Amino acid sequence: MRRCGAPAAASASGYGKARESGPVADPKGDGEGAQKHGQPCRSTVWTLQHEIWGEHGATRVFHGPASDGTGVIAGGAMRAVFEVAGVQNVLAKSYGSRNSMNVVRATMDALSRMNMPSDIAAKARADGRRNPR
Repeated sequence: MRRCGAPAAASASGYGKARESGPVADPKGDGEGAQKHGQPCRSTVWTLQHEIWGEHGATRVFHGPASDGTGVIAGGAMRAVFEVAGVQNVLAKSYGSRNSMNVVRATMDALSRMNMPSDIAAKARADGRRNPR
């Protein structure tokens, strides 16, 4: 799992077999992989804004917001994704298949579905509604 470009640019995951670990497997998540398959990374968020579900194959993951100081309550594959994305407080659970690559892809799917308050406010302004505050 790698973050590429500026802190809020994109993240991509690379997969290397046992003999390809280290310097051979690392470039798979770098540069070209993130440009082709990268997803936006909301790295300025310390916790999630709302509950989200992600899916990939037979794997479903649930991510919920957590209060400050909770930390990352998640399994190994999800923990790595949150570390790269910069999320510090989250409650997460995976259901279905425990295949680590499917869990990573489902986690990235869930993070890409997250709505930021600024996105919702911009959409409301575009629809002609005023800010509810």
